[in-house]
Amino acid sequence: MMAVTNLIFLSGPHGGGKTTLEKKLRECCPAILVPDLVTKNPKFHTDPVERITLKLCERAIENYEALQIAKAHPDRIVLGNRCVYDADAYADAYLALGWITKEEHADQHRFARFAFPKELHEPYAIVLNPPFEVVKEQLQKRWLKEEQKWMEDDFDYCRAACTAYEQFDNERTIWYLRDCQDVQRIATLMQRIAFQQTPPEERVRLVCK
Repeated sequence: MMAVTNLIFLSGPHGGGKTTLEKKLRECCPAILVPDLVTKNPKFHTDPVERITLKLCERAIENYEALQIAKAHPDRIVLGNRCVYDADAYADAYLALGWITKEEHADQHRFARFAFPKELHEPYAIVLNPPFEVVKEQLQKRWLKEEQKWMEDDFDYCRAACTAYEQFDNERTIWYLRDCQDVQRIATLMQRIAFQQTPPEERVRLVCK
């Protein structure tokens, strides 16, 4: 099933700079709409198996809402926060850390395909995955202003997440970034994809590089 072109997600490890990139994109591209979702979910501070399952459900519900908003606003680029790629990456990170078993890992991947909308099984997304040392430094700076989130001070967890996101380099519907320096180019690419100004074969090349 073809991805909805005017719905593009921001994905990547915690501390990677997604919030900063979102702000810069909104400043340089008026067509971008960051939806104020009705869906409100509590913070999940529980054991890893329960947490990853609850977070998957949370993201799936948010994706459903973002999809409806994108369909209702075909003249806008709806910028969503995280998608099925994040569910996959964090399941891989949890497995690498030994937090979930191979069976639980397989269950997560199967459940993600059940929970997320079929139209968003391969969504368009920007995966921002800076080098681990950059992410670590950004997290430490963030803690000067904000409280730490779940397990953020576990740098093995952070490193595992960064490693897991590397799988998305050169995927068909993903633009994989190591930094967010060229914001104007990113915004231009988003507009070309969202409003289908790019032929399918050229779109693959542009998204991947």
